[in-house]
Amino acid sequence: MFNWKFHFEHSESPGDSRLMSIFIKVKFEDKQMKDILNIEGLFTSIVEDGFQPLFTCDCGNFGCGGYYVKFIHEEYGIRLINSYKPESIPSEENLMDTFEFEISWEDLYIMSSSVFDYICDIKEKNPEYDLCTGSYGPRLVTRLEEYELILESLRNRYDD
Repeated sequence: MFNWKFHFEHSESPGDSRLMSIFIKVKFEDKQMKDILNIEGLFTSIVEDGFQPLFTCDCGNFGCGGYYVKFIHEEYGIRLINSYKPESIPSEENLMDTFEFEISWEDLYIMSSSVFDYICDIKEKNPEYDLCTGSYGPRLVTRLEEYELILESLRNRYDD
């Protein structure tokens, strides 16, 4: 089984009085990942392989910080391979750090569901707020239905 841990935090965003910022730190196996989880990048990586913007700086806008992780979809699950600079067109030449993690579809479902549940819990407790990754990142509330469908599809993938 793949070992992972999320550390969840949220606070009112300095950018808007009706915006809640979400900060998720990630540890894979014994490796504490730099920067925070890019929630949109996580859900995109479930449906698309290749270079995905999985981590972003605390501001939440990928590109001023953060990095890509290469995803390869396999029959058993996914492989996360290396980190790459946040260039406009990611490539192997932009390698920052080397690692490789294999995650089953079921473990990916459990991980992604915990993020989704956290977002929904914050929204339920703060219905008047929108939510974003980091201090100023992309808004998440309008994406919740899409994320739920992605999770449903992911669950069907390993239940079959």
